[in-house]
Amino acid sequence: MKKLVSALLVFSFSSILFAEEPLSLQKALMISEKNSLALKDNRFVVQTQNNQRLLIEQSNSSSLKFKSRLQLISPSSLSTNQQTDDHVISLLYSKKLYDFGLTDSLLQENSFSNRSHRFTQNLASKKLRLQVMENFFKVHLSDLSFNVWNEGLSIAFIRMDRSRDKVELKILTEIDFLSLQKTYQTALLNRTEAEQKQRLARSLLAQSMSSNELPSDLEKLDTVDWKRKVPDYDLLVASTLENNDDIKLIANKIHVLQQKQQSNKYAFGPSLSLEADVKGYSKETSGTTPASVRLLFEYPIYSGNSESLKNEQYQIEIARLQNQKQIKINSLKHEVLGLWQGLNLLLLKKQKADGLSDYQDYYLDKSRALYEVELESDLGDAMTKFSSAILEQAKVKYQWILTWEALSMLTGDAKLSLLGY
Repeated sequence: MKKLVSALLVFSFSSILFAEEPLSLQKALMISEKNSLALKDNRFVVQTQNNQRLLIEQSNSSSLKFKSRLQLISPSSLSTNQQTDDHVISLLYSKKLYDFGLTDSLLQENSFSNRSHRFTQNLASKKLRLQVMENFFKVHLSDLSFNVWNEGLSIAFIRMDRSRDKVELKILTEIDFLSLQKTYQTALLNRTEAEQKQRLARSLLAQSMSSNELPSDLEKLDTVDWKRKVPDYDLLVASTLENNDDIKLIANKIHVLQQKQQSNKYAFGPSLSLEADVKGYSKETSGTTPASVRLLFEYPIYSGNSESLKNEQYQIEIARLQNQKQIKINSLKHEVLGLWQGLNLLLLKKQKADGLSDYQDYYLDKSRALYEVELESDLGDAMTKFSSAILEQAKVKYQWILTWEALSMLTGDAKLSLLGY
């Protein structure tokens, strides 16, 4: 019987293959940052923007081309030169000297677009960081929860097993035994569900890390700073409105569209170019020119209403983004308020969780002392309640860390994070 009880206590994830650990939170964050497909995709976009900038810069560079023409003709009977071959080879040089602001405007537009993608990258990175932290803590909590239900199952099994002899001796009725059996079955179900949640929590963590390996053992966090003063709400809002990446992203998208309007204006403007060529002819006439240099000035006179239509479309998109910006500002104020209130509430929850833990710790010592002198004791219940108190403390601690991290993300202030990495 003791072997069976021991097996119930020891059984856990030994039958499942996991990666070699323990895994620290810092390492989990590093792995997720490195492996994230979403972050990789956005880095490719930034690289594309950088290449696009190079193309814009090269658009006004010098160009040198070689051309050849092989041609046979039938000369007019009136021509004094009856030569039939009329071949030409040429070397052409061209360079746009000035486009009256178009290139500068396109480069500025590219800079704003690149900045938008970097804001998007920062947002994705911060959201991924918060998700990995949350999933990392879920694994810890699932393990603590499993401990609670595993102890409850052990107690229920021992009570049911001991009651068998009492039933045979007519000390305990059959209905009382069935009640204990029902309690055991409920405890077994709860423990099985807790074990499944352990596996699910690890799967979610591995998924957020873009890893195919499920982590087994996780390092515990160092002592959390509970003495940190909760900042003033108005200061948090001011910092959010000034530094939040979502707001910066929308504002920068507006700058991109405004710059597109400028580029659109210059695209329908004048340009000044230089061209030169050297040619060789198989048949020279009075009209052939062995060399020439040209200065070209182009000025569009009429292009329909395409320019005004594009500017109108850009203006509509700008108005839509300005509306989205105000919506985001209102949403962020409400979100910051919820987090700020949550911090103050968590301080009270910590006091309650600590008080419960101290009480259950004392109660466990008392039950253990009675058990050692073979007096009547509810040691099993005391152990389960103490484990539950530890679980509640952990929930409050991890929520405290996540709340500060969320505020750090919203306000753009890395110092608000409780982590040193």
